Amino acid sequence: TPLQNLFLKGVTRFISIGKKTEDFYLSKKIPPSKIISGRYCVDTDFFKKDGPQTEQKRSELRSSLGIKDTDFVLLFVGRLFERKRPQDIIALHEFLLSKGRVHTLMIGSGPLEGALKARCENLPRLHWLGFQNQIQTRDWYFTADLLVVPSEFETWGLVVNEAFSCGLPALVSSACGAAGDLVDEGETGFVYEVGSVESAFNYVNRFLENQTLQKTMGDSARKKVLSAYRPDQFADSIYEALSHPIKGNGELTAVNP
Repeated sequence: TPLQNLFLKGVTRFISIGKKTEDFYLSKKIPPSKIISGRYCVDTDFFKKDGPQTEQKRSELRSSLGIKDTDFVLLFVGRLFERKRPQDIIALHEFLLSKGRVHTLMIGSGPLEGALKARCENLPRLHWLGFQNQIQTRDWYFTADLLVVPSEFETWGLVVNEAFSCGLPALVSSACGAAGDLVDEGETGFVYEVGSVESAFNYVNRFLENQTLQKTMGDSARKKVLSAYRPDQFADSIYEALSHPIKGNGELTAVNP
């Protein structure tokens, strides 16, 4: 829009949090010299817990919901409103009912909560956990086997960073900003087209058919986020942007710290 373009012209430096953000800047004719690559992050240290702690908490929380250690658990974390498409993960859960050992955890509240619960009143193995604070949500990351982000739009999706920090792979929609950056197809997770529940089902089925896939991808996810998506690295991007302002002629100039 004209107003958006006017605003962008007044910005000296841009920090792209991923490939989709960079592509957007470039589509607006922003010179590459003005764009600094950053990697969107969370406090990864917050999610560190040793093995015995996580195994004990995982066992306790699963037991509280009647979930067996051998069951496969999907996790949704987000506000229950239209943009997050929570109805898609419920439809996915319905697809998976025939598999017998799949449970779905729903964390969050919002305007769609009442209608969704009414629709799913008799669905087995679907657990509504309501709002959970960050400490509680961290424990559920360790309890689940796969994070699902079905959003029709997501600037990035920091829940993916959080899940990866806990060794939890992710299945995300193509509209998720982290898709293609943090979520590497077939390595740290899978990406499916927005609204394509059948496609999402096929990806989940891969985990059900290959019992080692979840751990392999979870380990890769954790390694990637801890090595390349940390707060100190994002701070370096901000520092770089502030240290190289643009001259009037469009050239970069360094500033002594």
